[in-house]
Amino acid sequence: MTLPIAENVKQSFEYAKGTLFGKWVDWLILIVLTIIPVVNFIGIGRYLKIFRGEDPSMDDIGKCFMDGLMVFIIAFVYMIIPAIILIIPIIGWIIGFILMIAVALLLIPAIYGFANNGSLGGAFAFKNHLETIKGIGWGEYIIAVIVFMLILFVLSIVNIIPVLGTILWIIALPFALIMAFKFIANVLA
Repeated sequence: MTLPIAENVKQSFEYAKGTLFGKWVDWLILIVLTIIPVVNFIGIGRYLKIFRGEDPSMDDIGKCFMDGLMVFIIAFVYMIIPAIILIIPIIGWIIGFILMIAVALLLIPAIYGFANNGSLGGAFAFKNHLETIKGIGWGEYIIAVIVFMLILFVLSIVNIIPVLGTILWIIALPFALIMAFKFIANVLA
């Protein structure tokens, strides 16, 4: 990893701030594109632009929708086996949970690979994903993923507050996702 985690968090926060602050109409549109099912594929496609080093602007809605749909398909394919194993009581839950965590660690570079390759082949280049993680270092990579999850978890805590928390969560979600995507882009770049 080229950036220390604290510096990466700071840069990712500043990136999200620069992307959304003062652009309230764009922020509102991104809120809608993030929370409405199926329409959220457009939002996912916009966030995916961050992995490509592009500005997550509102151009090319069709491509954003298709990219978001492809991310959904990639995540579904990656998680199908762990989900099936989770159906088996007790031992399946343990094995399925462990497998789900392992697969999730590969899913992040898979989506990054898809974003930068532009095809499903980039998502399923397992050897490349493992080499990327190895190049970062497994320990540093796992810590970075934990920080990525903490960014999203902190936001979800706000949602516990009845009504006001949900409103704040909805408003802050695009900011947190832009920050999280930028954080992971910095780790995998």
